[in-house]
Amino acid sequence: MLIRGNKSKKIIFLSLVCSLFIILAACTSGENEYPNSQIKHKSQRAISYEDYIKLCNTMANDMVLPTFTKVEDNINTPTIIFVDKPITFGKRNVLTLTGEQTNQSTQRRIIYSDNNKKTAIKIDLIYLERELENDLLFTSLPSKNRGLNEVTERFTQDIFAYNNILVNVTIYSSDKPITMKLQNEIDVAVVNFLQNYKTTK
Repeated sequence: MLIRGNKSKKIIFLSLVCSLFIILAACTSGENEYPNSQIKHKSQRAISYEDYIKLCNTMANDMVLPTFTKVEDNINTPTIIFVDKPITFGKRNVLTLTGEQTNQSTQRRIIYSDNNKKTAIKIDLIYLERELENDLLFTSLPSKNRGLNEVTERFTQDIFAYNNILVNVTIYSSDKPITMKLQNEIDVAVVNFLQNYKTTK
């Protein structure tokens, strides 16, 4: 539509005012609808490395997984991992806090097993420099190839972000598929532990 003259200026001005009100209303609505949005998240404080170690120790000592028993962890004796620098995007040769050969490893592991030693759960806690929004980031999917399902169904993986820590939960079974019920029970136990830890520390 083409409008010329003074009338067109008034209409354009009114249109701009209306657009401004619509944008402001949308922004206000968005903040209320998504209270845990990235804007709010930026105000969170990253967990220090010392607090990361405390969290790992508390999880290793106190977290209970239904029908499973903790069999080992490397919280206080971490494995120092050397890698080729290119696979870290050129950042470091050692997976430690400084990238140098120290005992400040940026990953810790806790392992649980059932009574029959047929199913194991590995929980890896990976320390990051910057925080993320608390969320489930990844969950494994079954293969579309039926021939592979016998193998892939004995393995599940979920990755959670908890502030600036990634929590990788992997379940392995040597003799049967992992049920969704078991996967959910383990995931809920991990998330509940993290939520309770956050509110009590």
